[in-house]
Amino acid sequence: MDPTQHLGSRSRRLNLGKGIAWGDLSIPKSRKRILPAAHRKPTWSRRALAILTVVVVVASYPFVRAVDRATTAPAVSPAAVSTGLHRTTGTPAMPQIVRRGTALRRVNPATPSRFLPGNYRFTGVDAYELNSLWSDNVGCGPQQSDAQLASLFSRLGPGAVVRVWFFQQFATNRNDGALDWTALDRTVAIAAAHRVRLIATLANQDGTCDDGIWKAPSWYGGGFRSSDGVSGLSYLGWVQMVTARYSPSPAILAWEPMNEPRPDTCTVEGDCWNHRVCPDSLAARNDLRSFYDDVGRVIRAADPNRLISDGAPPVLGCGTASWADMAFLGASAGIDLLSYHEYSGFEPMADSAVMVREALTDADNKPMFVGERGGVNASPTAFAGQVCPLQSDRASSFEAEISSDFRRLPALVGWLFWDAMPGPGDAAPSCEYATWVGDPLIDMLRGEGVRLNRWPTAVKAPPYAGILVR
Repeated sequence: MDPTQHLGSRSRRLNLGKGIAWGDLSIPKSRKRILPAAHRKPTWSRRALAILTVVVVVASYPFVRAVDRATTAPAVSPAAVSTGLHRTTGTPAMPQIVRRGTALRRVNPATPSRFLPGNYRFTGVDAYELNSLWSDNVGCGPQQSDAQLASLFSRLGPGAVVRVWFFQQFATNRNDGALDWTALDRTVAIAAAHRVRLIATLANQDGTCDDGIWKAPSWYGGGFRSSDGVSGLSYLGWVQMVTARYSPSPAILAWEPMNEPRPDTCTVEGDCWNHRVCPDSLAARNDLRSFYDDVGRVIRAADPNRLISDGAPPVLGCGTASWADMAFLGASAGIDLLSYHEYSGFEPMADSAVMVREALTDADNKPMFVGERGGVNASPTAFAGQVCPLQSDRASSFEAEISSDFRRLPALVGWLFWDAMPGPGDAAPSCEYATWVGDPLIDMLRGEGVRLNRWPTAVKAPPYAGILVR
């Protein structure tokens, strides 16, 4: 989201009606693929085992749907299977998080070739401004002191996630223009001390709080390799440097190459959100996919075991003219986490939205999270002429939404609220867009984060058993 638009003037609501144009998006019946017969040895023992397995699966089918995915997926990490090794930056207090199909798993620090029991799911907040440190950088949004950062992380609790902007601007000294890691180092260190994980977003589509440049199709087509950013580095140079610097930290949950990437062409400089066109959606899609592929390779070279988020590309927008286009982007080897941003009232996910998102996560065999959820102002106290709910009512309404959405979409792994601030922006009584320490919403998110990691998740049973390759 653009932080200058806190009142939600730019609508993000997904209009997913009952009639959905699926295009050529195919929904696999199973997330597992069958090994071709030519690759199998036709031994009687293997045939007998396959027949026995079919019988067992069919007999147990009514019971499988209620079993946690953690009990059905093997406990061996994918890297261990493929290479025999699993490099991890995790610690006993903060195990490394890796993707296993549509779930997130914790790597066992004592035995890195295996997972800890259960899946990892998270709640938390966006806090784009946490790296504002006016003594060192020009900042963007309010500055928070060390004590305020510690208070926010402590209140959210261990295992929570905070999405923060790690743009070049926040690592550029305001006085001499040199690289200055003070602000980013501070955020990472305080997060790690409180066992809070970060999703670090590396650039912004419209340039807000960053280079001020709208990312046009030509930028995604290759301009990101050479165009200079605030610190003088190209975007790609910045990605290489920042991911390498923080690769040892267990506090980084995921890197996000771009916030809300959308390769539209801007027609009115300075007002691109309201004046943009899409001359060639197919070319835009291919440019964005190449961007994901190339940047993903760079990140994995610097930080091999870290997750990478897609940053919430537009729903049926430029480069995503169909659901098949969205699945094509999500299938990039440079993406682990699909995400979406939602700004609307208190509404659990519509059935049509559940269906579409399940189709995308099935097609790409990847999990999804809510990267930004907002759009509802609230007030700490009632006042005359009030047009917004009390903060306690907002918290309970979003609690119901979280409970509903996670139960209905098994591949949903996270939910973040936009946006955490140091405190109310205006004198009470008023309607506040943000959240802060002391808001019941923060305590609700902490409680939901704990509860989500205790739930069994509904999981689809495979239609039949065979020799499976994951």
